[in-house]
Amino acid sequence: MTIQGIRRLSAILVVAMIHFFCGGEAHAAETHPWYLGLGPMPTRLSIDSDQLNSIISPRGYPVPETHESRETGVKVYGGFRATPFLAVEAGYAYLGDFAFHVRNAGTCEGVPPGYVCTAVITVGAQGQISVEGWTLSAIGTLPLTDRLEVNGRLGLFHSTVKLEGYESDGSPSLLDNTERQTTPLLGVELRYRLSPLISLTLGGEWMNGLGSEDKTAEIDITALTFGIQYNFP
Repeated sequence: MTIQGIRRLSAILVVAMIHFFCGGEAHAAETHPWYLGLGPMPTRLSIDSDQLNSIISPRGYPVPETHESRETGVKVYGGFRATPFLAVEAGYAYLGDFAFHVRNAGTCEGVPPGYVCTAVITVGAQGQISVEGWTLSAIGTLPLTDRLEVNGRLGLFHSTVKLEGYESDGSPSLLDNTERQTTPLLGVELRYRLSPLISLTLGGEWMNGLGSEDKTAEIDITALTFGIQYNFP
């Protein structure tokens, strides 16, 4: 997410806080404060292939490309609206299992024609990376119409990233690394109220810097969010 996007989300939260401290309580009785929701999360994982290879293969070789993979996860969440303009939300997100394959590589690139290359080809690697975690967010709301609103999300994502991999030649050097950490979570979404009890949501979330360079490689996540939400009476 860009600096401009972060500023926009921050502005939404600031406006929500102003509403809260300048009369938002008067409207709280008109809302359904508690809600539960769930929905799919089409997710794009971006990972540095060079870091990934250095973990998978002890022999190592340079792979400068950034690896991107797409999966569809799921999110379950619940929240409390302190006012119509400010809410606190917690949830669980399973973002999927991302298969990867690092190509074979050799050390003969750049050898002039006519020279004999005796280097040993380094085999590639394959496996999967799974990402899941718990979320805690503050959500600022700006109503657009009686039924439609835009929400800005600022929170934390406590992630568990698991790397399982092995070299493509079938060697027994299996990996099973797990990294847990907490990183910022940013998001924006539209919420449409079908009825007082049912709402639909559509948005996006960004979680960067998951995992670690030495255990799972560093990972950035971009996710779409679709949800159906039940607002308790």
